[in-house]
Amino acid sequence: MASEIYPMVEIEDYPQRFAPEGSDPEVLRGKAVDRIRERMLTLEAAIAGPWILSAGFSAADIYAAMFFQWTASKEWREANLPKLNALTAALARRPKAGTVWARHYGS
Repeated sequence: MASEIYPMVEIEDYPQRFAPEGSDPEVLRGKAVDRIRERMLTLEAAIAGPWILSAGFSAADIYAAMFFQWTASKEWREANLPKLNALTAALARRPKAGTVWARHYGS
């Protein structure tokens, strides 16, 4: 996630920093969004459920849930990432993690 998704988030947020001079930064933003979605779908397919690892809850779940909140439209996420949606909801219900989650993302 750190090497495959996070860099694309920066490009999506600030395409003008990365677009070649004279090109349309929105084209680059669109490419970044496409890459993020591809990678999120790969992550979705790998989830053991309810957490990423079959052994249970880990820091990877927190990181994945963060990207779930950051990337793509809510409608796209809910339609295409049901396991990540469930993982994020489960994280929000954890006593300690849920308190931090609510502070940053609401209930």
